[in-house]
Amino acid sequence: MKSILRKKSLAATILIYSCIIFIIPTVTIFTKLYFSDIKKLKESIDNKNIKEVQYLSSIIEKKIEALDMIAIRISQEKKTSKFYMASGLTEEIDGISEIAKYKEISGFVDDILVYFKNDDYIYSTEGRSSFDTMFNLIYQYPASVRYEIINNLKNLNDPMLEKNRKF
Repeated sequence: MKSILRKKSLAATILIYSCIIFIIPTVTIFTKLYFSDIKKLKESIDNKNIKEVQYLSSIIEKKIEALDMIAIRISQEKKTSKFYMASGLTEEIDGISEIAKYKEISGFVDDILVYFKNDDYIYSTEGRSSFDTMFNLIYQYPASVRYEIINNLKNLNDPMLEKNRKF
């Protein structure tokens, strides 16, 4: 009986030592390899996301630059000046068609709004309109948004695209 217990004890001891010697290090090594693969995958995803954000940022920057150029051209264009567009219906139609040309050039702009300081009207490809009509009927903004846009426009000293940009 003692020999059977010794054999079982010896087998248990061998099993325990083999677990300690072989299985635990093997599991530890595989765990480290697994987590290093996860870490590499996370880093590659992070790098991919950073590249996508940088790509989107460069696209947005290019579009803002294009809008800046359109704003400068509109401000220098005779047909889109306040005095020209206010001189008659034909001139107003010319100015609005000129704004429409700039909208087509840009390709990514939904609409271009032209506002002259201390004027009661705003011009767009939709035509000339009062602030309330433009932002309420055409763009269907709620009153709070509409009043915020109108107040911002009336308080501008510089063209809107140029306000926060430094040259």
